[in-house]
Amino acid sequence: ATQEGLTDAERSELIEEAKVAAREQKYEDKIIPFEDTDDDHWATEAIKNIADRGFVSGEGSGESYNPGGATIWPAALKIVMETAELGYNNNGDTGVREWDGHPWGKGYLKSAQDNGITIVPKSNVNKEITRAELAELIVQAFKIPYENTDVQTFRDTSARHPYFKAIQTLNAKGVFNGSDGKARPDDSLNRAEVATFMNNVLEKL
Repeated sequence: ATQEGLTDAERSELIEEAKVAAREQKYEDKIIPFEDTDDDHWATEAIKNIADRGFVSGEGSGESYNPGGATIWPAALKIVMETAELGYNNNGDTGVREWDGHPWGKGYLKSAQDNGITIVPKSNVNKEITRAELAELIVQAFKIPYENTDVQTFRDTSARHPYFKAIQTLNAKGVFNGSDGKARPDDSLNRAEVATFMNNVLEKL
């Protein structure tokens, strides 16, 4: 027992309750964007910048962002289309039945089609988007000319990778950053990572 007569477990429980109460208050005071993105979370600033512009929203009742949650293609497409100001087009048929399970996403798919974006999958749409796929989606949505393609910046991403040019382009612009000399192009992105990616887009492009 501690000097206050509490066990370590009881003390830890009280500390956690205090942290939760503090987060809830900061959320109410609009200091943090969501209850689960406290001001010491590495991605809070990026998430807040994106959320303040209406490009992302919370899950469920909207109070939690779930920063470590997976980002499937429809969710990623929404964020990119909104950030690129290409919007939502609910008129006309996309011709892609696989998207019927995401009625809120079909308008973004139609807008993508209207704007010549070809990377959006027509099947397996619930798959998590990868770092390389998001790079190519951004390049297509913002109509960014390829650059910096005569060199290989990351040792795990050669010119043979289908989205090598997009990765090199966004790296040159400071949007796509690797670590330890690797791009990890085929790693999936969680919600915090996508928000950080798109915040880089807003700041750099």
